[in-house]
Formats: sequence, structure tokens, C-alpha cells
Amino acid sequence: MQYTIYCDLHIGGPHEIKEPLTFSENTVFLGDNFDLKNSLRKNLPEIEAMRSSTILKCRRSGGIYITGNHSLQINDLSEIRDGVLFLHGDLVHKGLERAKKWRLSHKKGKSSFYWNILRMYYRLFHDPIFVLKRHIRKAYSLAKENSCHTIVLGHFHPRNLIDLKRDNIRIVILPRGVNQISL
Repeated sequence: MQYTIYCDLHIGGPHEIKEPLTFSENTVFLGDNFDLKNSLRKNLPEIEAMRSSTILKCRRSGGIYITGNHSLQINDLSEIRDGVLFLHGDLVHKGLERAKKWRLSHKKGKSSFYWNILRMYYRLFHDPIFVLKRHIRKAYSLAKENSCHTIVLGHFHPRNLIDLKRDNIRIVILPRGVNQISL
């Protein structure tokens, strides 16, 4: 099945990727598409309204909406469809309890000063989180525990798609942006 997966757009954040959003039963929002943690405080109502509208449109079309660590929410953590486990990679990176604690411990919004510092940083540096063997092992274990043949992750921000196979379980780690992929 062909999917359109929006991953780590960070809308509202200092390193947002602006893409037109489409909605269908094969659309997946894989977390951190709306960056409530790093949005400008004055823009939070607008970003939250956009997020709410997107969630509603996604669900009405039969798509999948997964929250990410920058959403600062602990609901909608994962979904399984047709043997594919979709989740934001912070659950693999930090583990479920640490990821939940992180999501609940941060406040929404940044000042203009701090937001501009972050913006300069992201213009200078690519911000990947290194995918370690333990992350691959954890992803594999989660897929196996949930009887899934594939696990799809965001969060790590690799420059290119990572597509691995281990014991007939496919592990896909998506780059930021809009990804078209057959699963």
C-alpha cells in the first residue's frame, strides 16, 4: 500500500518545513508536525488551531495521526494498520516512560529571543539523532511484540530514508518532510 507520511515538519518551530497537507486513508502524520514546544508564544493559538484542524481532517479521511515529543502530549502514541506499526521515534530513542515524562515536563512556546537563537542554530547545523544499534533492536522488539511485519519511525531526522530488514521485520526511519512510501 502506498502511503503519504508527514514526518517532523515542526510547523511553528524555527526550523519548520512548509508543505501543503493532503488527507486520505493512506495519509499518516508521524509526529512533531506541529512544534508546540518551540513555537513563538504569541503564535501558539494559531499553531494549536492548525493542529486541531489537521487532526480532525486526518481522522475524517481515515488517516493516521501520531503525536511526537514536540507536541507535548502523551495520547495517540502509535497505531497499527495492516501489520505496520507507526510511532514517533522518541518512544524507541528514550523508552516509553522517559518519553512520556519528557513530553509532560516541557512548556509550550518560546520567547522571540530564544526562538531566533534556535533558528540560527538550525540554519547552521543539521540536527540528526544518531540511530544506534540499541534503537534498531528496540524497534525490532516493538514490531515483534505487536505482531507487525513493519515499523515506521520519525524523530531521528536522518538526511535520507533508512530502510532495514531484520528477521523478516522491516524497520523504516523517515527523514523530515513528506515521504511517499510503499509498505
